[in-house]
Amino acid sequence: MSINIKHKILRRFKRYYILIKSKKGKTRQNRYFPFNIIILIAIIVFIIRLFFLDIMQVKGHSMDPTLETGQIIFINRFSYGIILPFIDKYILRWDKPKSGDIVVFYNPNNHSLNVKRCIASEYDNLYYKEGLLFIDDSNEPFKIGYSIQFNGVSEVPEGHILVLGDNLENSIDSRLFGFVKIDDIIGDVLFY
Repeated sequence: MSINIKHKILRRFKRYYILIKSKKGKTRQNRYFPFNIIILIAIIVFIIRLFFLDIMQVKGHSMDPTLETGQIIFINRFSYGIILPFIDKYILRWDKPKSGDIVVFYNPNNHSLNVKRCIASEYDNLYYKEGLLFIDDSNEPFKIGYSIQFNGVSEVPEGHILVLGDNLENSIDSRLFGFVKIDDIIGDVLFY
Protein backbone atom coordinates (compact mmCIF):
# COMPACT_ATOMS: atom_id res chain seq x y z
CA MET A 1 0.00 0.00 0.00
CA SER A 2 1.20 3.37 -0.76
CA ILE A 3 1.60 6.08 1.83
CA ASN A 4 -1.19 8.17 0.27
CA ILE A 5 -3.66 5.34 0.68
CA LYS A 6 -2.64 4.86 4.35
CA HIS A 7 -3.11 8.59 5.02
CA LYS A 8 -6.51 8.54 3.34
CA ILE A 9 -7.62 5.58 5.48
CA LEU A 10 -6.33 7.24 8.67
CA ARG A 11 -8.06 10.51 7.80
CA ARG A 12 -11.34 8.69 7.21
CA PHE A 13 -10.95 6.78 10.47
CA LYS A 14 -10.23 10.04 12.37
CA ARG A 15 -13.30 11.67 10.86
CA TYR A 16 -15.42 8.65 11.79
CA TYR A 17 -13.92 8.60 15.32
CA ILE A 18 -14.60 12.33 15.82
CA LEU A 19 -18.16 11.90 14.52
CA ILE A 20 -18.82 9.04 16.99
CA LYS A 21 -17.23 10.98 19.83
CA SER A 22 -19.41 14.05 19.17
CA LYS A 23 -22.57 11.88 19.02
CA LYS A 24 -21.64 10.22 22.30
CA GLY A 25 -21.14 13.61 23.92
CA LYS A 26 -24.59 14.73 22.83
CA THR A 27 -26.22 11.56 24.07
CA ARG A 28 -24.55 11.94 27.44
CA GLN A 29 -25.96 15.44 27.80
CA ASN A 30 -29.44 14.27 26.77
CA ARG A 31 -29.31 11.11 28.87
CA TYR A 32 -30.01 13.05 32.11
CA PHE A 33 -32.95 15.00 30.69
CA PRO A 34 -35.61 12.24 31.04
CA PHE A 35 -34.29 11.26 34.47
CA ASN A 36 -34.93 14.79 35.81
CA ILE A 37 -38.45 14.80 34.40
CA ILE A 38 -39.17 11.34 35.84
CA ILE A 39 -38.05 12.52 39.29
CA LEU A 40 -40.21 15.66 39.02
CA ILE A 41 -43.26 13.64 37.94
CA ALA A 42 -42.70 11.16 40.78
CA ILE A 43 -42.58 14.00 43.33
CA ILE A 44 -45.78 15.56 41.94
CA VAL A 45 -47.60 12.20 41.98
CA PHE A 46 -46.40 11.57 45.55
CA ILE A 47 -47.70 14.96 46.74
CA ILE A 48 -51.07 14.48 44.98
CA ARG A 49 -51.43 10.98 46.46
CA LEU A 50 -50.43 12.19 49.91
CA PHE A 51 -52.77 15.18 50.18
CA PHE A 52 -55.51 15.00 47.56
CA LEU A 53 -56.20 11.58 46.08
CA ASP A 54 -55.92 8.04 47.37
CA ILE A 55 -56.55 4.69 45.72
CA MET A 56 -58.14 1.71 47.43
CA GLN A 57 -59.41 -1.72 46.50
CA VAL A 58 -62.81 -2.75 47.85
CA LYS A 59 -62.80 -5.85 50.06
CA GLY A 60 -65.99 -7.59 51.09
CA HIS A 61 -69.58 -7.49 49.93
CA SER A 62 -71.03 -4.83 52.24
CA MET A 63 -71.45 -2.25 49.46
CA ASP A 64 -72.82 -4.60 46.77
CA PRO A 65 -74.12 -3.79 44.16
CA THR A 66 -72.73 -0.21 44.20
CA LEU A 67 -69.14 -1.27 44.92
CA GLU A 68 -68.10 -4.83 44.22
CA THR A 69 -65.26 -6.84 45.75
CA GLY A 70 -61.94 -6.15 44.02
CA GLN A 71 -63.12 -2.89 42.47
CA ILE A 72 -60.61 -0.01 42.52
CA ILE A 73 -61.96 3.26 43.93
CA PHE A 74 -60.48 6.75 44.10
CA ILE A 75 -60.80 8.63 47.39
CA ASN A 76 -60.97 12.42 47.47
CA ARG A 77 -58.97 13.27 50.60
CA PHE A 78 -59.64 16.96 49.99
CA SER A 79 -63.46 16.82 50.04
CA TYR A 80 -64.03 17.66 53.71
CA GLY A 81 -60.80 19.46 54.56
CA ILE A 82 -57.02 19.24 54.67
CA ILE A 83 -55.73 16.08 56.32
CA LEU A 84 -52.21 15.70 57.63
CA PRO A 85 -50.57 12.74 55.92
CA PHE A 86 -49.50 9.65 57.87
CA ILE A 87 -51.58 10.57 60.96
CA ASP A 88 -54.83 11.32 59.07
CA LYS A 89 -55.98 14.21 61.25
CA TYR A 90 -57.71 17.32 59.95
CA ILE A 91 -55.85 20.62 60.23
CA LEU A 92 -58.59 22.53 58.40
CA ARG A 93 -62.17 21.42 57.72
CA TRP A 94 -64.64 23.16 55.43
CA ASP A 95 -67.36 20.55 54.97
CA LYS A 96 -68.93 17.52 56.65
CA PRO A 97 -70.38 14.37 55.11
CA LYS A 98 -73.95 14.59 53.91
CA SER A 99 -76.57 11.89 53.69
CA GLY A 100 -75.92 9.74 50.63
CA ASP A 101 -72.14 10.28 50.47
CA ILE A 102 -70.00 7.15 50.20
CA VAL A 103 -67.25 7.74 52.75
CA VAL A 104 -63.99 6.03 53.68
CA PHE A 105 -63.25 5.98 57.40
CA TYR A 106 -61.38 4.17 60.15
CA ASN A 107 -63.53 1.58 61.91
CA PRO A 108 -63.96 2.63 65.58
CA ASN A 109 -63.32 -0.94 66.79
CA ASN A 110 -60.26 -2.14 64.90
CA HIS A 111 -59.05 0.99 63.02
CA SER A 112 -59.24 -0.73 59.63
CA LEU A 113 -60.36 1.26 56.59
CA ASN A 114 -64.04 0.84 55.69
CA VAL A 115 -66.24 2.10 52.87
CA LYS A 116 -69.91 2.76 53.69
CA ARG A 117 -72.72 5.13 52.81
CA CYS A 118 -73.51 8.03 55.13
CA ILE A 119 -77.18 7.67 56.05
CA ALA A 120 -77.50 10.45 58.63
CA SER A 121 -75.33 13.45 59.54
CA GLU A 122 -74.88 15.05 62.94
CA TYR A 123 -78.06 16.34 64.60
CA ASP A 124 -80.33 14.32 62.26
CA ASN A 125 -83.33 12.96 64.16
CA LEU A 126 -83.61 9.18 64.51
CA TYR A 127 -86.51 6.98 65.39
CA TYR A 128 -85.95 3.23 65.80
CA LYS A 129 -88.83 0.81 66.23
CA GLU A 130 -89.14 -2.93 65.56
CA GLY A 131 -86.17 -3.19 63.16
CA LEU A 132 -87.05 -0.03 61.24
CA LEU A 133 -84.96 3.13 61.38
CA PHE A 134 -86.61 6.45 60.48
CA ILE A 135 -84.37 9.45 59.81
CA ASP A 136 -85.72 13.02 60.00
CA ASP A 137 -89.36 11.98 59.58
CA SER A 138 -88.62 10.30 56.23
CA ASN A 139 -91.49 8.36 54.73
CA GLU A 140 -89.39 5.33 53.84
CA PRO A 141 -87.56 3.70 56.75
CA PHE A 142 -84.40 1.61 56.60
CA LYS A 143 -85.08 -2.05 57.39
CA ILE A 144 -82.00 -2.62 59.54
CA GLY A 145 -83.21 -5.44 61.76
CA TYR A 146 -82.27 -5.69 65.42
CA SER A 147 -79.69 -3.17 66.68
CA ILE A 148 -78.91 -2.33 70.27
CA GLN A 149 -76.97 0.76 69.11
CA PHE A 150 -80.12 2.75 68.32
CA ASN A 151 -82.28 1.95 71.36
CA GLY A 152 -83.01 5.20 73.18
CA VAL A 153 -81.14 7.39 70.65
CA SER A 154 -83.13 10.32 69.29
CA GLU A 155 -80.49 12.07 67.16
CA VAL A 156 -77.02 11.62 65.70
CA PRO A 157 -74.54 13.09 68.21
CA GLU A 158 -72.39 16.12 67.44
CA GLY A 159 -69.25 15.26 65.46
CA HIS A 160 -70.58 11.87 64.33
CA ILE A 161 -72.38 10.28 61.37
CA LEU A 162 -74.41 7.12 60.88
CA VAL A 163 -73.15 4.72 58.18
CA LEU A 164 -74.71 1.63 56.61
CA GLY A 165 -73.57 -0.70 53.86
CA ASP A 166 -75.72 -0.92 50.75
CA ASN A 167 -75.93 -4.69 51.25
CA LEU A 168 -77.60 -4.66 54.70
CA GLU A 169 -77.62 -8.43 55.03
CA ASN A 170 -73.84 -8.67 54.70
CA SER A 171 -72.51 -5.48 56.27
CA ILE A 172 -70.70 -4.60 59.47
CA ASP A 173 -71.68 -0.99 59.99
CA SER A 174 -73.16 1.45 62.55
CA ARG A 175 -75.62 -1.22 63.65
CA LEU A 176 -72.67 -3.03 65.27
CA PHE A 177 -70.02 -0.42 66.06
CA GLY A 178 -72.20 2.65 66.55
CA PHE A 179 -71.70 6.13 65.18
CA VAL A 180 -68.53 7.12 63.32
CA LYS A 181 -66.56 10.21 64.36
CA ILE A 182 -66.22 12.78 61.61
CA ASP A 183 -62.52 13.04 62.53
CA ASP A 184 -62.06 9.37 61.52
CA ILE A 185 -63.26 10.03 57.95
CA ILE A 186 -60.52 10.19 55.32
CA GLY A 187 -62.68 11.36 52.41
CA ASP A 188 -65.40 10.40 50.01
CA VAL A 189 -65.34 8.14 46.99
CA LEU A 190 -64.84 9.96 43.68
CA PHE A 191 -65.12 7.30 41.00
CA TYR A 192 -66.79 3.94 41.32
